[in-house]
Amino acid sequence: MANRKGLVGAAACAALALSGLVRADEVHSASVAEPQMKLTRPLALDEAAPASSNDTALVGEMKKTSFGKWLAENNITFGGRVEGSLTYSASAPPANVITGRLFDFENQDITLNQAAAYFNKKVDGSKFDIGGRMEWIYGADSRFIHSLGLFDYYGASPDSQWDLNQLFLDVGVGGGWTVRVGKQVTPIGYEVIDPTGNMLYSHSFMFNWAIPFTHTGVWGYHTVNDNLKYMVGISRGWDTSLEDNNGTIDYMGSVTITPDAKNSTRSSRSA
Repeated sequence: MANRKGLVGAAACAALALSGLVRADEVHSASVAEPQMKLTRPLALDEAAPASSNDTALVGEMKKTSFGKWLAENNITFGGRVEGSLTYSASAPPANVITGRLFDFENQDITLNQAAAYFNKKVDGSKFDIGGRMEWIYGADSRFIHSLGLFDYYGASPDSQWDLNQLFLDVGVGGGWTVRVGKQVTPIGYEVIDPTGNMLYSHSFMFNWAIPFTHTGVWGYHTVNDNLKYMVGISRGWDTSLEDNNGTIDYMGSVTITPDAKNSTRSSRSA
C-alpha cells in the first residue's frame, strides 16, 4: 500500500512497550509453551504460557457479570492489549521520520501504537460447530495495516485510526476439518501485528516490505492427528478486502508438523 511503502529513512531507535490487558485462548489448539528466551519463532498466543494471576482475576470478575456468564456458557473468550512507545533516533532525521521503519518511524514522538480488543470462539473440527473471531485495533499502527476497501480512505492522518484487523467465521464440519471465511492475519512470515507475538518491539525491514498483513478469503484447516495439520485456501490478495485493484486470486497452503513431546523442535512450511 502507498502509505505503507512511502515511509523512508533508517537509524537506531529505542522503544518502550506497554502490553497485555487480558489474554485468552486463540483460534488454534493449545500446546505446551517453549522457553521464551530462545531466539526462535514467537509462539502463537494460544501456545504461550498461561495468563498471569492478575489477568486470571480480571477474567474471573468479568465472568461474574451477566455478560461474562453468557460468554462462558457459549464458550466465547475475550481479550485485549495496549501498546505504547517513544522512539528516538540519534541521527536527527529530517521531519522526524526515521528511514525505512514502519510502526516505529516517528522520532521523539509518544505514540499509542495499539489498543485492541477481540472476541473469539474456537470450534471443534471433529463435529459440526460454529465459531469465529472479531478483533478491532485503535491506534497509530492501524494507519499501515488497512486492507483495500476497509478503512483505507483515511490515509496517514489522523495518527490514531480504527481497523477491523480480523473478522471471520469458522465452521467445524467433522473429520478434523474447519472451514474459515472472512478476514484474518497472514500465516506467512516470522513477525506478526500483535506485539505480544514478537520478540522485539521494532520490526525488520522484511515485515514492512516483503509480506502481507492480512488476507480476506476462504480456507480449509485439517487436523490429521496430534502431529500433522495442513491448510489450503484462496484469498483476494495481499491486504485486499472489499475492493480489489487487479482481480487476481491468491492460492495459499501450509503444513505444520509437531513432533512428540520427547522432541521439542517445532516446524512448519507455508506457501
